[in-house]
Amino acid sequence: PPSALQTQSDSFDIEPLLCPSEPYTCGDGCKCLHMLSLPFNRVVRLVLVNIGRETHPIHLHGHSFFVVATGYGEYDSVTGFLVRSTNTLTCRPDENDFNTVDEQMCTTVNWRTGLEPDTTVDAFTPRKDTVIVPGGGYVAIQFI
Repeated sequence: PPSALQTQSDSFDIEPLLCPSEPYTCGDGCKCLHMLSLPFNRVVRLVLVNIGRETHPIHLHGHSFFVVATGYGEYDSVTGFLVRSTNTLTCRPDENDFNTVDEQMCTTVNWRTGLEPDTTVDAFTPRKDTVIVPGGGYVAIQFI
């Protein structure tokens, strides 16, 4: 966008910048904005999954969030390379369905049975505006 969306969104037409209504249908190399309309004053929880090998920083402009869970992939103790993504969650619609793999987009996240993290927010829950999502891992954040 030509200017900051939060402070100057009414100074230009945002519609041409938005992605198609179906996510990931704009083809290779598309550059568009994925915008979510969220209800006012509601708790929102997002699970940020990194299916790559490198860590990835995430920053939320104008807001802070609670880090309610973090999961790591399995790393080789000698080389330090990622061997396998986290086993805590799956990017499959059904954790027992090994024929459907959604690893390119990971739009459907499910906690594996018995491995659901405790996502209680209390006085000790870290509050941040930037978090590093580990390679092969995830970070679950919550905000209002």
